[in-house]
Amino acid sequence: MSRQNVLFLMIDLALVALFMVGCTVPVDTPTPTVIVVTATPVPSTDTPVPPTDTPTPVPPTATLTPVPPTDTPVPPPTLTMEEQLEQLAQSLHEPWAAKDWEEVIRLIGQILAINPDYDDMTEKLYAAHVNYGQKLTDEGRVEEAKEEFIRALDIKPDGAEAIAGLQALAGETPVPPTATPTRTPLPDAVVNVKTLNLHTGPGIVYDRIGVVRQGDELQVIGQAYTCGWLKVTTPGGVIGWVSGAPAYITLNLDCSDIRAAEIPPTPVPSPTDTLVPIARPTNTPIPTATLVPIETPTSTTTATPSSTPTPPTPTDTLVPIETPTPTSTTTPSSTPTPPTPPSPTTTPYPYP
Repeated sequence: MSRQNVLFLMIDLALVALFMVGCTVPVDTPTPTVIVVTATPVPSTDTPVPPTDTPTPVPPTATLTPVPPTDTPVPPPTLTMEEQLEQLAQSLHEPWAAKDWEEVIRLIGQILAINPDYDDMTEKLYAAHVNYGQKLTDEGRVEEAKEEFIRALDIKPDGAEAIAGLQALAGETPVPPTATPTRTPLPDAVVNVKTLNLHTGPGIVYDRIGVVRQGDELQVIGQAYTCGWLKVTTPGGVIGWVSGAPAYITLNLDCSDIRAAEIPPTPVPSPTDTLVPIARPTNTPIPTATLVPIETPTSTTTATPSSTPTPPTPTDTLVPIETPTPTSTTTPSSTPTPPTPPSPTTTPYPYP
């Protein structure tokens, strides 16, 4: 359709509209003025408008789904040092079981960077380097294996496994490590006597609180008077003082290495502690009569012991001599009898 035809169509529509408006106006109203519209011809264009046979489909407008606002990412909570170490230690189990020694060494390095003394990680790092070196040896990567064994020796210079690995790479027969005999530590002190008193302080003036017996091993926790007295803990856990004399105690420590213990105040004896002598019955010897023959000497002079009176009988008479025999002592089975002289002399008879 040309532009001219369109213009004429619009004019016709306008006239129809004006006519309809005039029909609705009352009769008594004045006659409306008719406006004549003169159409100005529009020059035709040389380019014809191609007919639109098929309407071009309009692609449907995509409906935009409203996207909910994204929340601000919340940073993870900061872990404490102990929690970080525990988390890293837990993560070691999986690569260790899988023999992924590179990952194990990396994780242990992170743990030691946080705390060089954490658990037994230094020993585990040594083992990881040795295991990695053995794995590289099996794969034929000799130089890399040698580096791992050297790193293991940097951690533990006397590591027998790392030394054996290097010797195997060098074609040497590994020498088994010599077992170092372990010494049993000696006790601080050992009791030498059958029983030894345990006091509350360094001296016999202190109260006795018990005894220790021969062979008891004591822990020394202090000393006084240059180890003259030792403060010890008994095998039963009792703390007290014992004499440090070598006759009583074998001390396996240097006295200069034992700290001086605090000495408790000396106890003051109460009036009831006064020693009162107690009369004890004495064993009075009971005289026993022993018949001893006395020979009369030919000489007129006879020496008689001053302590024992001799009866003035010149004849061979059996005279009883009192010999004191204490009842509290063991009586000998036989009474010694002096030998009979071969001939009478002036020597007095010995007192039995």
